[in-house]
Amino acid sequence: MPVGPLSRLVIAVVLPLPGMVLRLLGIELVPELSVVVFGAAVVGAAVILAWAAETAQLDISGSLAIAALALIAVLPEYAVDLYFAYSAGSKPEYAHYAAANMTGSNRLLLGFGWPLVALVAGLGLRKATGSWRKRRTTPLPPAPVLETEAGPGGASGGFGGIRASAETFANGPDSPPQEGPEGDPADTASRRTLSGIFLHPKRRIELLFLGFAAVYSFIIPLTGTIALYDAAVLLGIYCVYLWRASKEEREAPELEGVCYYLGCLPKPRRRLVVSGLFLAAAVFILAAAEPFADSLVQTGRNLGIDEFLLVQWLAPLVSEAPELIVACLLAFRLNTDDALGTLLSSKVNQWTLLVGAIPLAFLAGGGNGSLGLDARQTEEFVLTSAQTVLGLAVLLDLRFRWWEAMALAALFFLQFPFPETTVRLVFSAAYIGLGLVILLRRRAAVPALWRYVFPRRPKIETHAQD
Repeated sequence: MPVGPLSRLVIAVVLPLPGMVLRLLGIELVPELSVVVFGAAVVGAAVILAWAAETAQLDISGSLAIAALALIAVLPEYAVDLYFAYSAGSKPEYAHYAAANMTGSNRLLLGFGWPLVALVAGLGLRKATGSWRKRRTTPLPPAPVLETEAGPGGASGGFGGIRASAETFANGPDSPPQEGPEGDPADTASRRTLSGIFLHPKRRIELLFLGFAAVYSFIIPLTGTIALYDAAVLLGIYCVYLWRASKEEREAPELEGVCYYLGCLPKPRRRLVVSGLFLAAAVFILAAAEPFADSLVQTGRNLGIDEFLLVQWLAPLVSEAPELIVACLLAFRLNTDDALGTLLSSKVNQWTLLVGAIPLAFLAGGGNGSLGLDARQTEEFVLTSAQTVLGLAVLLDLRFRWWEAMALAALFFLQFPFPETTVRLVFSAAYIGLGLVILLRRRAAVPALWRYVFPRRPKIETHAQD
């Protein structure tokens, strides 16, 4: 039985409540159970934030919407990482967890999220192709006979118009345009499937600023610290990115499910409900971040699992699960530009806002503002930067081919059986080498990034008066 939008909203709100009750009563659970309870709280809060942020676009417009919604949307992903960075100010052993969570969330988003969107889009295209073929093979009802003053074959056009109307009704208003010599939509869908995912030209904004962040990110491993001057540069890139994004025309949101339910409320009630959801989600996340992070570390110690790996992969998977689900839903509906564009925007946010906020959180927690990186963290940082180079290269021409998606996924998953330092360096070299080869082959697309993001003002021509 399908679950209605109101029921889904209630379920998302109920998920964090057990954790909130435990925090208020001061009850501590065993670490393994605490991970589950407070992990569910983070997931529920992230879902609530996603719904509230999408609905809020009805009442907020312009640069304010972009700045506010961008900051709100990344809160679930950053809460745990910034908690580790803040705690490192008084607990030095927490310092390497901050870098672990940051590199894990970045690599998970690109190495798993992007190929996942491509896979789901392929499944969506396969379903659409089957539906179109079935529709084309369904026999049409016989054309009705229309008696006119001119007779069945008279000047009124005979039955041709009637047959066209019957075909339109049979195909439906959403049938794809007839393309190709046979006009077969199934053939068109097959060609689209083989071609991969195409992005809107506006995605050049994210790509250019991701390129800026990727180039600068190689400086951090060389210095061995994430310092305050790194924060200044990366947050500066983020602010310019927000400024440029605010110049783009904003389209009216197409709301579905819970968001559509909220959007249909009267404006005063809608604003009150959305504001309440924002506040509740923020409280849930802030309350769950500390016990979830601490229980992750303790669970690793109790079970003999490397806590660095738990912090690096489990925490980002929990916090980013709602975002990945939304992207997959968009991809399955063949809204592939928004699906991949959402993850691309998150990648820019993580490489700028998240990394830039780490030394600030470290400073606020009592540190000196320069979070040091040990040998393992440095290797992870280099590997993450190298992966970003390849991700930038494959999207440079605004096209995400299926073999590129498979390559990203293969390079991501092959790392796990080989945690040795030498292997990480080999994968870093593979990312950089493959990325540079693709960049060289598509170097003609690089100037288009700059021209789109920073277009030259048209010259005003003046004509001399006779």
